[in-house]
Amino acid sequence: MMKISYKKFGAFAATAVLAGILAGCGSGMNADANDMARPAAMQQEKAAGRTQNFMDAKDADFMLTDVNGKEHRLSDYRGKKVYIKFWASWCSVCMATLADTDMLAGSDDKDFVVLSVVAPGFGGEMKKEDFVKWYKGLGYNNLPVLLDEGGAVTKKYGIRFYPSAVLIDTEGNVKMLRPGHMSKESLAMEMKGIS
Repeated sequence: MMKISYKKFGAFAATAVLAGILAGCGSGMNADANDMARPAAMQQEKAAGRTQNFMDAKDADFMLTDVNGKEHRLSDYRGKKVYIKFWASWCSVCMATLADTDMLAGSDDKDFVVLSVVAPGFGGEMKKEDFVKWYKGLGYNNLPVLLDEGGAVTKKYGIRFYPSAVLIDTEGNVKMLRPGHMSKESLAMEMKGIS
């Protein structure tokens, strides 16, 4: 009979959980090679000291309605930096970090706007009516949750994993797209580099 060391099992379990948090949840969506290359190309541009946009303001703009029925246009936030968290209700990493994102959205200790996008009826997400009822039952009051019904914006931005972070400059240009969870500290550092 094989003996399992609790110490080794604990280390394995901790590593698996950490890998899940860093990697995020796959969305089950298909993407082509160009979708996968965009975030890597952005990071290479940044490392080289260039500030190429991932997507310009015209292409990045969208209009979505939030869970309370309010319309949000990305262009309405021109003049402000914006952090958008794409997430899903079935994603364990998203759910584990949702309270932190809600607190960040309500904090006055930042120089950017926090928005989030969920795609009801797309990528395994529940239908719009079911999602809105479920989300309102969670008791989060600070985080605007925009509904990308059918996933058009999610597809346009090339989102393949949840959560994914999108950082937008004051002109409305997408400067970074990063799959996986971003800590508050990492997000603050990245946002400082965006004008």
